[in-house]
Amino acid sequence: MKQCLLSFALGLTVSLSAVAADLRLGIFDIDASPPIGSPLAYDPTIAVEVPLHCRGVVVLGSGKPIVLCSLDWIGVGNASHRAFREQLARACQTTVDRVSVHVIHQHDAPWSDASTDQLLVEHGIGYRPFDPVFERQVMSRAAEAATRSMTDAQVVTHLGTAMATVDQVASNRRILGEDGKVLHVRWTATVDPVVRAFPEGTIDPQLRMITFWNNDKPLAALTYYATHPQSYYRTGKANPDFPGLARMAREGATGVPHIHFNGAGGNVGAGKYNDGDPKNRQVLADRMADAMKRAWEGQVKAPLHAEQVEWQSVPVELPPAPHFDREQLEADLNNGELPEMQRFVAATKLAWLRRCLAHETIDVGCLAMGSVRVLHMPGELFVEYQLEAQRMRPDLFVAMAAYGDYGPAYIGTAIAYEQGGYETGPDASFVSPQVESTLMAAMRDLLHPTLKVSTFNIRGDFDLEKASRDAEAWNSLSHRHRRDHVARLISEMAPDVIGVQEAFVHQLHDLETSLPGYAYYAVGRDDGRKAGETCAIFYRNDRFHPGKHGTFWLSESPDVAGSKFPDAACTRIASWIVLSDGSAGGAEFLVVNTHWDHVSENARRHAAGQIRRELPRLAEGRPILVLGDMNTREDAPPLATLRGDVGDTTPQLIDAFRSVVPVRGTQEATFHNFRGHAEGSRIDFILHSDAWQATKAEIIRTRYDQEFPSDHFPVLTVLEWKHLPERD
Repeated sequence: MKQCLLSFALGLTVSLSAVAADLRLGIFDIDASPPIGSPLAYDPTIAVEVPLHCRGVVVLGSGKPIVLCSLDWIGVGNASHRAFREQLARACQTTVDRVSVHVIHQHDAPWSDASTDQLLVEHGIGYRPFDPVFERQVMSRAAEAATRSMTDAQVVTHLGTAMATVDQVASNRRILGEDGKVLHVRWTATVDPVVRAFPEGTIDPQLRMITFWNNDKPLAALTYYATHPQSYYRTGKANPDFPGLARMAREGATGVPHIHFNGAGGNVGAGKYNDGDPKNRQVLADRMADAMKRAWEGQVKAPLHAEQVEWQSVPVELPPAPHFDREQLEADLNNGELPEMQRFVAATKLAWLRRCLAHETIDVGCLAMGSVRVLHMPGELFVEYQLEAQRMRPDLFVAMAAYGDYGPAYIGTAIAYEQGGYETGPDASFVSPQVESTLMAAMRDLLHPTLKVSTFNIRGDFDLEKASRDAEAWNSLSHRHRRDHVARLISEMAPDVIGVQEAFVHQLHDLETSLPGYAYYAVGRDDGRKAGETCAIFYRNDRFHPGKHGTFWLSESPDVAGSKFPDAACTRIASWIVLSDGSAGGAEFLVVNTHWDHVSENARRHAAGQIRRELPRLAEGRPILVLGDMNTREDAPPLATLRGDVGDTTPQLIDAFRSVVPVRGTQEATFHNFRGHAEGSRIDFILHSDAWQATKAEIIRTRYDQEFPSDHFPVLTVLEWKHLPERD
């Protein structure tokens, strides 16, 4: 294998991602307090009692920058939320989907919603709780600060995690009666001692802390706790309430920037422990600060590498509330005889409904850092979503930041809409009960990372001398462009990893040009450099980081380029690479791509045994994927040997297609010789170790312009990580 590694070093036949840069962290913080006279959520600003902040971090070194921002405002929704993310994205030279903006939801604080404000202006409505000039200034200053933070970013070597119980702060706002309906709403300040006396109810009592370190130097602490953050309000004095006071206290005690995010606190508040007496603000702040202190002292540090950091987002369409009627809302908005507050409410609803009718999506994001997952969610989300996320992945440290896009307002669980109560009432929640299934599905997609894997013999470009009208030509001058069709098919399948057989180097270059976002490893089988067919492994370079790699020849002299078994009709190889999956916390796995002899059964048996013997050495305990055109049926002895059915059974390899389609059919052919017939058996396989479970598998029989891209059908499977291997 020295020759193939030398060819990689010379860069002759390989296209791999550059070595990952250091992971770095930028930290930004600006004053986001409104000017005197500017509206707070409910009253004009008469003073700034304690400054409000807009602060966040920029994570650098793992693909495009990731921006997380927390704001001491009550809400940022609709067009304002989009504008805020766009400004930060431009400032940090990243994409909008990698920017997440959240509020903590303090009530003596500003509200920003340009979509609603535009409707108010258009209809001459005087009640406008927004200050668009001030809001744009904050966005601009936050963007400038984020840009500066990138210049001053510090290297991250370790990540710390901890949890601590917050005592006597949170309680559920919705108290159910014996009939299962909401009997009382326990507001964040509850005067009635009878209502305060009910049990805490469903909450998440844990404050979660994530810290970034440069060796022994702490850089920043991110905290997450789910509750409405107000102790009392309607004072006209801007302030960050008790979460802000707790954050300030711990930042002062440690000298480390603290950035706090409200969790899924839509149906949680301090009402059991707060009767609205102003002195309770400091009491609640002290209790929360105590939990932050205990978390800080109890944190566990672990090394963090750039390849362990990944951002993923899922765009979702949230279903509008079923009682929202566009014509009626527009009529109310246009009716000058109605009270301005009623017209204002109609504007907020119509702004959201128009987004829904236009099929606009909201991004649900997930930051993966080793064994940590942080979900970034919209609206005033109920705590049940946070608790369910933790149940989905009990093996991971799962935190949640809610109060992202404020457009949908309260987001309850499906059953909550049947229970009644304020939060799921007609003026408080702008979504339907179906929102639960939509968001839970997005959470599952983000918390259970999948691998979409394919194997595809694209047929080598053997016919360069043939006329352009030959349908099998790779690059025809007529309408028959196999080159374009193969690239199109791979693009439409969108695999995360694909093993490509038979491709010559010039075909790989064509695919590389047509498939941005992929890198590959390959060597020619004839000389270990450029000559002959390859067994290329393509992978998404925004998700995977390459590690060790190599090629061995299926022969008695596996390190000798061009060698073969005596019975083999031609030279055959197996190429391999270790990939680190950023979406799975940097979990590493081995990928092997191979192409067996098409003539000799004896050569195929030798190939199966040879690969089988090599797997433990190459994998070193990592999960394994074996892809390839095996030129044999699934019930033939070579496949049984490769799977581990006989002889050496460790590691056992699973046929992904057969695990999904357990009954063998008659229409499973993967080689069709450009005729497109399905009758027959597979000779192209995806095998995997038990770290994954196949959830989908199919033979792709797509054709374009009545012609097939190759003489083989690609096989595509979706593998879900069952358990993640520990990283050294």
